[in-house]
Amino acid sequence: MTDGRRLLWPRFAGLCAPVAGLWLLLQVTAWGHRDHGVWTEMIWSGDRFEITHHIHREDAQAVLLGMDTLAVLDSTEGLARLALYVEERFVLRHQQAPVALEMVGAEVEGDFLYVYQEWLTADPGALPEFQSQMLADVVSDARTWIHVDAPGFNETLVVGNPDVMAPRLD
Repeated sequence: MTDGRRLLWPRFAGLCAPVAGLWLLLQVTAWGHRDHGVWTEMIWSGDRFEITHHIHREDAQAVLLGMDTLAVLDSTEGLARLALYVEERFVLRHQQAPVALEMVGAEVEGDFLYVYQEWLTADPGALPEFQSQMLADVVSDARTWIHVDAPGFNETLVVGNPDVMAPRLD
C-alpha cells in the first residue's frame, strides 16, 4: 500500500507548480479587467435623497496611499479622510449653484468602502447636475455610475470625464 502512494506522489507534486501558476495568472487577469469606478446611489426618502457611494476596497486603499498619511482603511482616521475625499470630489449643482450635501459617515464592509451623504430638498423632481472626480487622481479612466431613484424617475448616469457635468434629465 505504501508503494502505491509513493508512485502517486511524484505525479501529484509535478502538477502543483503548473496549477499554482495557472491560478496566479487567472487572479492577475481578473484584477486587471475590473473597471475602476464608483457606484453611487441617490434614493429618495421622504424629504431627502440618501446618497451612498460604493468604492472597491483596492481603489479606496490606493486613494489612501496617495495621501500624506499612515492611516489604514479600516481605521477611524482612514474612514474620515476617505469621507472628506468623497465630499471634495462629488459635486451636485442645482440651477448653477452648488448643493450642500450632509456627510453622514463611512464604513468598510467586505470588499467595499461605503460613504453616506444626504441632500435635503423638498422637490425630488429637481434633479441636479452631477460632477465626480472620485478616483480620477488614482486611475485616469475612472468613472462614476450614478443611479437616481426618485418619484417618476429611475435612471443610471455615467460620469467618466471629471471636467464634464452630467446633464440634468428633467
